[in-house]
Amino acid sequence: MVIGELEKQATHAIRERLSHFTVVVDVSTKDVPDWGTGSLIKFHNRYFILTCAHVVTPDYPDSELGVLFYPGGTSKYSSKEKIKAMSLPELLQAIPNRSYRQRLDVVKRIYSEPKDDLVFLELNPESEQVSKNEFYDISERGIKVPDPGQGIYLTGFSQELARDLGKKRMGALPYFELTVLTSRDIELADFDAQREFLVDYPKDESSVEPKGLSGCGVWVRLPSGKDNVWTPNLYLVGVQKAVYRTNQVLSVTKAEQILKLLGE
Repeated sequence: MVIGELEKQATHAIRERLSHFTVVVDVSTKDVPDWGTGSLIKFHNRYFILTCAHVVTPDYPDSELGVLFYPGGTSKYSSKEKIKAMSLPELLQAIPNRSYRQRLDVVKRIYSEPKDDLVFLELNPESEQVSKNEFYDISERGIKVPDPGQGIYLTGFSQELARDLGKKRMGALPYFELTVLTSRDIELADFDAQREFLVDYPKDESSVEPKGLSGCGVWVRLPSGKDNVWTPNLYLVGVQKAVYRTNQVLSVTKAEQILKLLGE
């Protein structure tokens, strides 16, 4: 992919900004740890965690739903090589104190049509999970449509980078990816260009297994600030829902489908 130097220089501020909106959605069972990624979304006076429906299936009980918040300070550990090289004490030090597992205080679920693979987990507005965290205000900020060649950002919690902390605890740090809309002519039998788009996800030594990234927000920025470098001016463009390994692309449900689900 070809991405300008200014785009690369902006990534540190963007990683930091995204960490405020990005959470682990824990759907582990008694014997098997499992999770996806979610985004903290505000819509008028309602608060949600947005993720994929295949992460939080309708039969998974609210009483078992968990969340881990990662508020800032984690961006410098976002590369695969750094995370895998960290010792256990370094990993424990890198994970913020607030990122312990909490049971989600969910009052409602809103599922999309199966093709969009979305679910909004509506949170109790009186809960500390709302008052102590920052949410992306989609009703105020709105959404954008990515342009060809424009830098596209996603961050999530790949299960490849999880580490066993002992006492049945798992630790993970966010993986960050800078990509673009794929320019290749790819034919997929179930692809619907009205609902989704594809971004490049080349398989190389720095990429991670996408399992665990499902449900992560996909973002673009509008350049701002001096020389357009420091610019965490982010807009949601979709939610990552699937990987096509042979074609080395990720499928992203468009943000327009997200607004439709909320009734906009």
